[in-house]
Amino acid sequence: MTTQFFPSSCYRDADSRRLGRRGARSYPHPHRQRQEPRQGPWAHMGRPPSLDTPEQQKEATRRRAQGAMLQELADSYDRSVATMRRATRAA
Repeated sequence: MTTQFFPSSCYRDADSRRLGRRGARSYPHPHRQRQEPRQGPWAHMGRPPSLDTPEQQKEATRRRAQGAMLQELADSYDRSVATMRRATRAA
């Protein structure tokens, strides 16, 4: 039994063979990194800061480095222990 090959006429050109008959993509790839940073309301997407001000975070980090317990910090800032652990993690 012989193997049947498709004639070259069934392909439009070499590029369509490589790209799987879809042709060249004219839109950006969804996972490709942007060339310039985002501007406006979408500039930063992530967890908002757990403490109200950067000064509070610096103070909590300083107190934690001096030996304060996480529960003490959580009670003084009215946050959970997990939040204080995350906020006082060394950068």
